[in-house]
Amino acid sequence: MNNLTIFLIIFVILCIFNKIFYNTVLHDINPIGSHKVWLYSESIIKQPYIVELMIKKLKMELNGLMNDIIILNPTNIDKFVSDLPISMLDDSIPYEKRINLLHSFLLDKYGGLCISPGTIPIDINDILTQVYLNDLVTVGSNPRYVQVVNNSDYPNTNIIGSKKNLELIHEYKNELIKNIHNNNVEAYDILSKLIQKHKQKQYHFSSLSDGTIDRFKKITKLDDYLNVNGPEIKIDDLKVISLPYRELFKNRKYIWFLRLNKKQFEESKFYIQNFL
Repeated sequence: MNNLTIFLIIFVILCIFNKIFYNTVLHDINPIGSHKVWLYSESIIKQPYIVELMIKKLKMELNGLMNDIIILNPTNIDKFVSDLPISMLDDSIPYEKRINLLHSFLLDKYGGLCISPGTIPIDINDILTQVYLNDLVTVGSNPRYVQVVNNSDYPNTNIIGSKKNLELIHEYKNELIKNIHNNNVEAYDILSKLIQKHKQKQYHFSSLSDGTIDRFKKITKLDDYLNVNGPEIKIDDLKVISLPYRELFKNRKYIWFLRLNKKQFEESKFYIQNFL
């Protein structure tokens, strides 16, 4: 056998090793490692059809040997994070605050890539690759600075990746806990301050890459994606479409959309169907 063949055999063996010894010490010391991709869904028994499509697309996009795709729900969170100080079903806390806090706990303990609910992957491997190469990976723009298309100091928090045990993430987690009931303090503002403080090795994807900003530097809305024509976005720049998930899952206006079955969804005309 030539060297390339030997290398490929060893690589496959190590990938299988990752799966057999998943979430153990042996998994952690595997030289090729693997990255966890985290996605939370509140649905336990039956996912809305749109969520099923998003998860299916995510699994198609990512290499299952190299990456662990973990779908969290209220019944299995304790298996991964036993010290989360809130209930993910506590509606007295804004949904975004719950999601951001959960993400901070996961990244602090495990690292990997956290994806907000309502994310449609398009070229997500590019984002995950940067998680391998950097301490911190951020996507999109802080909503307070939508005119700043590509400034790594002011990212959004819908999609965030990091190494585990990163001091920046540990501080981010503690600040989120401290401000969990303070609706005047947003996660993206906390993250911006810590990024400027710690100066980690960071890779940032601009606001054109997540579909939250259109070509005119205006914030896109959920209705933009649920019509036929869609928002004015640069499709070639997209890595994901990060839908406003609080609107999608918590606004009663969109219950009809979440209740669509496969046949109804396929017979409808939504812009997002182009990406699913």
